[in-house]
Amino acid sequence: MHRRKNNRLLPVIIVAIIAVFTSFTIISCSSGDKTADKDAAATTTASEQTIDKKTEEKKDESSEKEETTKESTVKATSVKSNEGTKKASKTSKNSTKATTKPTQATSVCYISIEGYCSSKQVNMQSGDTVYDILKRSGANVSARSTGYGIYVEGINGRFEFAEGSTSGWMYYVNGSAPNKSCGEYKVSSGDKITWDYVSEL
Repeated sequence: MHRRKNNRLLPVIIVAIIAVFTSFTIISCSSGDKTADKDAAATTTASEQTIDKKTEEKKDESSEKEETTKESTVKATSVKSNEGTKKASKTSKNSTKATTKPTQATSVCYISIEGYCSSKQVNMQSGDTVYDILKRSGANVSARSTGYGIYVEGINGRFEFAEGSTSGWMYYVNGSAPNKSCGEYKVSSGDKITWDYVSEL
């Protein structure tokens, strides 16, 4: 009787042992899978971090390159702008010089002729004499050459000796009567020349 009972229990025990062993194997496999998954996840994370770092480094490098390029562009633009400004400034200065060329002040003197004009302004030329200014004044002049130089006989129809044997024309420069022929006395800028008809020469 006892042997039959043992024989019946033996398969149950074997099945139980197999079940326990199978459970243990499954548990250890699943734990191994979890560990492998953790390792794989860790490896993936590490590789992702490495990729991220490389990407960030590339981004940093590209941003630095962009900044360098921008700075170069800005500098180049600034240099071109400065060159353009300098050229424009030079052109402006040249045009200003061309426009504002110092014009030489025209030398003038003033002539007064009795009965004709008073302090008339006459433009002077180099080497002008009192006689040159008289002719340029617009008056009608009659003159002759003498051993003493040019002698003015008449101005605007009024001649010597018309009012006596000693009457005629005399000239003054700045109020003084020069001791020279009017054709020899050279005038200076601003001189005031006066021609008067006098009764005694």
